[in-house]
Amino acid sequence: MHDTYFQKAKGTMFIKLAALAIIGALTVACSSVDSDAVGSINKVYRLASVDNYNEQSIRHCNRASNAPTLVTFDDSGTPEQIKAILDKLDQYNMRAAFFPVGEWAEKNMDLINEMKVRGHIVGNHTYSHARLGQLSVTDEAKFYGEIYPSDGIANTDPMLLRPPFEDGAYTDGLATKLTSKNIQECTWTVDSHDWDGSSVEQIMNRLQNGDQYTQPLGRGDVVLFHMFYANAPKLIDAFVSHLMQMNVSYETIHS
Repeated sequence: MHDTYFQKAKGTMFIKLAALAIIGALTVACSSVDSDAVGSINKVYRLASVDNYNEQSIRHCNRASNAPTLVTFDDSGTPEQIKAILDKLDQYNMRAAFFPVGEWAEKNMDLINEMKVRGHIVGNHTYSHARLGQLSVTDEAKFYGEIYPSDGIANTDPMLLRPPFEDGAYTDGLATKLTSKNIQECTWTVDSHDWDGSSVEQIMNRLQNGDQYTQPLGRGDVVLFHMFYANAPKLIDAFVSHLMQMNVSYETIHS
């Protein structure tokens, strides 16, 4: 990683972080939030009515048009990796959306609850990282079994669902099935492609300039990361620094 991401004067960084924290109050298209305070395992985030027939609504997780940048983390990770990510998010007062695979989440409910206690959104990424587009056509029972294997994981209403591999994500067939169950599809607008072992520098170059995998990072984007990425804390540092350079706000835990 070149020093260019980190060579910011401390005073400037503190001022911009404070501004981002004020601007980036939760605007996840929420119509209301329950009475539980941030930090409650039982808190449920009330979101906008489902819209699964518009690709841009799906890619932006049906958030308000002026919503700040939202970072998201998929799949699974070790306890050490998850806690390091949570600690780094705390450092920047940054709210993330986590989409854990269900079979991992069931075995790591302490980590799921920690995500919630720290004020983050938790969605659904199917039970076994299944291809929902295929299952919606070939095996309806297994399709719904992938979505409803266990309770107490997701904490939004409607539930946010990220179809693995985007399989079927923008099709009317999947939209109809999920809409009938009041489930909101939530994919992404910017893909870090961190799963392929790219370095932090390579990922930041991708996010800044775009490449064959993704468009460049802009305002209001939903950014895909993975919990298992080995250098996630360092990547978050570089990512926040880049947002500050762009004067772009992000979702925060406290307004």
